[in-house]
Amino acid sequence: MHGESGTEGTGAEGRRALLAVDDPALSLFLETLLEREGFAVTAARCDGSTLPLIAAGGFTLAVIDATQAAAEGLQAACGAALPVLALCAGAGSLPGAAAELRLPTDAVGLRAAILRCLAEPPAIDTDLVTTLWGGVDNPVYHRIVRVFLEDLRQRLANLEAAIKAGAQDAVEREAHSIKGAAATVGAAAIATIAAALETAAERGEARALSVMFARLRQVSAAGIAWLESLLAGDVSS
Repeated sequence: MHGESGTEGTGAEGRRALLAVDDPALSLFLETLLEREGFAVTAARCDGSTLPLIAAGGFTLAVIDATQAAAEGLQAACGAALPVLALCAGAGSLPGAAAELRLPTDAVGLRAAILRCLAEPPAIDTDLVTTLWGGVDNPVYHRIVRVFLEDLRQRLANLEAAIKAGAQDAVEREAHSIKGAAATVGAAAIATIAAALETAAERGEARALSVMFARLRQVSAAGIAWLESLLAGDVSS
């Protein structure tokens, strides 16, 4: 079903949610609430049949029933590319989820959990830059950033080609290199997603790679824009 959208609160208008819940009543209830928060909802089973949907990408949020045996596998497929809201009962949990929501729940609890999931980290962690380099104005840091920007663009192109070719060893190597270089310039969000991509390639999770790469490109674009502004003199400590 598709209810009305556009309510205030989460800024989710135009976004898509994957709802992996087996219980029909719970699924219908959550679908209604998510649509009221502005999401277009795709309802699916909490089992392996949902993996192709995750791999196809295009989702902003995945809501997964953590009480089901397949939940951990679905969460792993989402990786860092797709934030997961885990539906938990009792003392259960889903390691790696962006947020957890205890059942039973209501509209207020769901909205708060969505906001936790969609919170965006800064493109560049300036506190980390200060720890590593003494501040964003350090000329040495600027030189490192110039090298990083050139290298990142090339490695993203290499990653895309490797994913299309199914060369998971190459994906793992490129993601590992991006992870280390990004950490050096304080691009913690890029480093986190690259690390998840590296792990997915190492585990042979081929269907998750394209989804995670799309998220990596998105976060990298924000990081590149910030760093280019810094080099242009538009950012200072």
